[in-house]
Amino acid sequence: MNEKPKRYYYSTVGYGVFSLLGERYRMGRIEIFDREEDSGYQISEGIYCMPFEVAAKFEDFIESLETDLPIYIDIGSHEWCEEECAKDLGFEKAEDLRDKEKIEEYYKSKHK
Repeated sequence: MNEKPKRYYYSTVGYGVFSLLGERYRMGRIEIFDREEDSGYQISEGIYCMPFEVAAKFEDFIESLETDLPIYIDIGSHEWCEEECAKDLGFEKAEDLRDKEKIEEYYKSKHK
């Protein structure tokens, strides 16, 4: 007996992260699709920023979801991710991740 597909389903699309945040995090968007919508396009989307160690599990989880009622998630902050990434890479503050001279110094020391 085939079960009727749920109304909403979700997918993830990874982003290229062209900043030092990409040294520790994978970013992307979550697309929300509605089977009652005939456009073939997502009806909404959100973003995520996940440490590499859990990103694949998170993406697999999101893509496994199908619901008859929509979902809403709002947790954490992009600023927290930047702050912790900066600390982990040896910077004093998150703003250093956007400082051209500090970025150059980081890559020079990384590729010695």
